[in-house]
Amino acid sequence: MEFCEAYQMFLEYVEARGHSPLTVSSYRQDQRSFQTFLWEKTIDPHLDNLDAKIVRRYIVWMKGKGYSRATMKRKIDSLSSFFNYTEFEELIQSNPLKKVDRIKKPKLLPRFLSDDEVHRLIYAVDHYKALNRLGNKAMIRILLYCGLRRSELFNLDWSDIDFCRGTILVRLGKGEKDRVLPMNSEVNQCLWEYLQFRLPLACPAVFTNHYGNRMKPNNLMRLLRKLAMKAGIQKALTAHLMRHTFATMVLKKTDIVTLQKMLGHCDLSTTQIYAHTSTERMAQAVENLLI
Repeated sequence: MEFCEAYQMFLEYVEARGHSPLTVSSYRQDQRSFQTFLWEKTIDPHLDNLDAKIVRRYIVWMKGKGYSRATMKRKIDSLSSFFNYTEFEELIQSNPLKKVDRIKKPKLLPRFLSDDEVHRLIYAVDHYKALNRLGNKAMIRILLYCGLRRSELFNLDWSDIDFCRGTILVRLGKGEKDRVLPMNSEVNQCLWEYLQFRLPLACPAVFTNHYGNRMKPNNLMRLLRKLAMKAGIQKALTAHLMRHTFATMVLKKTDIVTLQKMLGHCDLSTTQIYAHTSTERMAQAVENLLI
């Protein structure tokens, strides 16, 4: 069986497992990358021919194309998942990735917005004369003050918002786990005003595009680009950057275990990267030691 045919079976398996469309899309991109490599190097795409040596050549090829270590790691991890599947289905004898040294992702400190940049961003969205100004105000505050992932933001429905209790139910976040997040009064108020504007509801999604359909990544990217320009923010403004900003702000006020639950991390080690914010807290702790 050829790689392309087996990979299509793998994608159907991934979809059947209930993974998000964004996850499936990432797998498709990784498939195209490996297929391009096979085509450029005129390598036989049959599964029996794809051994550890070819995977190592693929890593060298990606380095030559200028891929970052993080991207290469993701693509190799994706390929490993595919070969695990084909091994389980007995399409191959064993996963060739078992004989390949895995790429370690560099531990870079997450970038985040400063307090001043947060204030400028809030001012920009509040004064940005857009058709969906109320929706934009609510969306930016949810990203900054609730720390939702981009996919979680897009999947949010009005039935997930509990205005009385001041909570947001994040359904099937990363790791297929639900979690309940508190809303501060500002988020609650902005969402309530936006809901009144949207009534009667023709779509269950909280955030929609100009056509009234559930918002997509391109819609958010365009909005964030415009807001960054208006706020004078030089950093690339993304939902992920605002999630980092949320984590940074929360960790100044609470412990890392609480932050782990709010972010929906399965492993505490994933959350520990945000300990970069503890510099001021460490300084304050040392200062408090003075008698």
